[in-house]
Amino acid sequence: MIAKKIVEKAVEGGWRYSCSPTIFTSLGDGTKCDYTGANEHWSVWIRVDNGSSICVPHEQTVLTREFWQGLAKSLRWNKTDQAYLEKAEQFYRLLLIGGDTAGFWDDLLKESVAA
Repeated sequence: MIAKKIVEKAVEGGWRYSCSPTIFTSLGDGTKCDYTGANEHWSVWIRVDNGSSICVPHEQTVLTREFWQGLAKSLRWNKTDQAYLEKAEQFYRLLLIGGDTAGFWDDLLKESVAA
């Protein structure tokens, strides 16, 4: 669903998995977690307090504001607070209509290189 490079860009822009309970999972207690890697389905985070790993599905990741904000910062989208919303809405529309999400991520990376 998400290219590894996109996850890395969001992390580079300051996104961190919160390791705290969300509406999607009751795992976590707010402990700091460090990014260790990703594949096309998951990102992997290590809790700094005990070294245990947490695999976060990308389906959960793309629903968080912080992911999109980190991606916006890293890819240097326009400076308005709304820039990440526009990209997130485009992605959600693609999901709803069964569009090409892989192409969406590729285009985002190409835009950042061209900018």
